[in-house]
Amino acid sequence: MREEKLLVFEVETKSGSDYSVYKYDDMCVLKSSSKAFNGADFVVINNLYIDEKLNFNGKVYFNAQFELYEKKYRIIPRNKLKKVLTSNLDSVQKTTKIKELDLKNKKEFNNLVDDKIISIDEKYLEEYDLD
Repeated sequence: MREEKLLVFEVETKSGSDYSVYKYDDMCVLKSSSKAFNGADFVVINNLYIDEKLNFNGKVYFNAQFELYEKKYRIIPRNKLKKVLTSNLDSVQKTTKIKELDLKNKKEFNNLVDDKIISIDEKYLEEYDLD
């Protein structure tokens, strides 16, 4: 078990939105400043595909935050007076085109690729410096 989250990579899209992918224990999490997130705190990703855009699906969390509990992360309410709300994404969500992808932790990125959480269109490996 780890005692801190790991930032795997960050993306800036041409529309100006920022996305960050983190690894929390066995969860891969997407956070964003995008207005498309509509108040969601984060998405626990089932899978993420990188081409000219980020394409992802998973479970969206509202009023949620991570807490380290007995050396493992768990999701708890941000506002203790309200419940954590979730919603499964029915279809793959797509961002606007990627302007820049900044790899922060190559080892964790490769682990997520090996675990088939993240996949990449081969023609973008070099463009995003992921090879």
